[in-house]
Amino acid sequence: MAGEYLENELWINYFFSGIEYLDELQVHFEVTSGGGSVDSPHQTLSASPSASYQAVSTKWKTGFLSQEQTVTAHIYGKNRKLLTSLNFYASVNFYHAISGNGQTGRIGEYLDDELSITFNTDETIQVRFEVTSGGGSIDTPEQTISPQNPVVSTKWKTGNFINQTVTASMYDQGGRHLTDIYFFSTTDSKGNWDLIGNIPVSFITMAKDMVNGKTYIIENGRLHIKDDFYFDQWNIVASFQDKRCTSIKVDSKGILYVATSDGDLYRSADQGGSFVQCARPFPETNINSLLLNITNNDYIWANNNFSSVDGETVYTSWRYSTDRGQTWVSTNYKTYSTLGNIYSFSDNSFMAVDINNDLILNQSINGTYWSKSSKKLPNNVMGMLVTEKDEIILYGQVDASIVIYKSTDFLTTFSQVCSVPINWPSTRNFVEKYKDSYYFCFPGGGIFRTKDFETFDIVWNNESVSNLMIDHNGVLWIFASEPSFSIYCWKEKV
Repeated sequence: MAGEYLENELWINYFFSGIEYLDELQVHFEVTSGGGSVDSPHQTLSASPSASYQAVSTKWKTGFLSQEQTVTAHIYGKNRKLLTSLNFYASVNFYHAISGNGQTGRIGEYLDDELSITFNTDETIQVRFEVTSGGGSIDTPEQTISPQNPVVSTKWKTGNFINQTVTASMYDQGGRHLTDIYFFSTTDSKGNWDLIGNIPVSFITMAKDMVNGKTYIIENGRLHIKDDFYFDQWNIVASFQDKRCTSIKVDSKGILYVATSDGDLYRSADQGGSFVQCARPFPETNINSLLLNITNNDYIWANNNFSSVDGETVYTSWRYSTDRGQTWVSTNYKTYSTLGNIYSFSDNSFMAVDINNDLILNQSINGTYWSKSSKKLPNNVMGMLVTEKDEIILYGQVDASIVIYKSTDFLTTFSQVCSVPINWPSTRNFVEKYKDSYYFCFPGGGIFRTKDFETFDIVWNNESVSNLMIDHNGVLWIFASEPSFSIYCWKEKV
């Protein structure tokens, strides 16, 4: 403990040989780092014919200048010739007791127990409490420890991150930094996170029907449906003659669309009770996987992972349907890339970002004619969305962070509104909307929420999250790498 004697004395046993029997050796103990003192700094080693070695010792009272402290013993011979130097090391604590460390609490609320430090000392020590990670605040940041007041304490209101730290820095009366004491806490969101184990854990996509109160998932190529909370059983809807389902979407009227791996498309107007086969979007090609997208005006957009004619790979154009999949119209935009999200504006124009980071625009009354925009996008844009106010939101990876940009003037200008460090690239579902809130999954960074793309709050700061989906009940389904293949569910408390 700083300011106290160490339990064991410092000892030197010196073995004499040869001419040294005729000499007296001087030993000088000196505090060389950390402060403090030694009781017997100057001592003598005297040789005698009856003893081949001599020993000296001293007590060491530690100081307050650093946690790692050193005493050096210099041994001198005749004419004060330095023969050798020996170092003694000690690591000391600067407090007798702390409490309040390692608590678990709620985001934005006070922890149950105060943070406190007890330190019995003859010195006066200044203590500065500071939040060093996770946000939040300290009620009484500046305090003093003295012989008359050996205990300091303060309340800690947590911030918006799951892992949080307060550092108590200690200084002597001259302002010299002595040491730091760390307090850690873990916070949870205001909802309840539940680890789910009785559902298909390999499902790849989800679609919610807000009209009829249903949620659909594809798991191992099969379509499942549920209508109650997440702990209820999922029911298999249909097998589609043993075809693998590859994509599911629901339009604003509650019509369910299911695409299959061979390029067929089906729709259901009774929540999966029965299905009608639609016209094939690409009847002339062999398709590996048909992908769907539905815009706010209920245009159905189709694209595929791979197309071939007579074994040759071909360019494919996006195709769309305005009559629930009965007929399809080809666009002029041809690409090898798969279909990303296409967004519609209030004037029925459309926008998308392709795989080459180019902005693709359609500004006619239908979706047929597309062109590349001359407007410069931020680097590494992965995707976009359009809000109900026709605001354009772009997001992409910059170095080791996901950055979100907002434009209110059709990308004439845009501003950065959020940046969150990530642990690995985002390759799965990144953003979901429920009612008036947008939820973002930052891989390794947690789940964030915003309504206006100006302020963001943290729903869950979990370093293992990798994918996000939201069902019709507003339950967030979070895929996490720890424990392996785990799914967490959360619903905000109202």
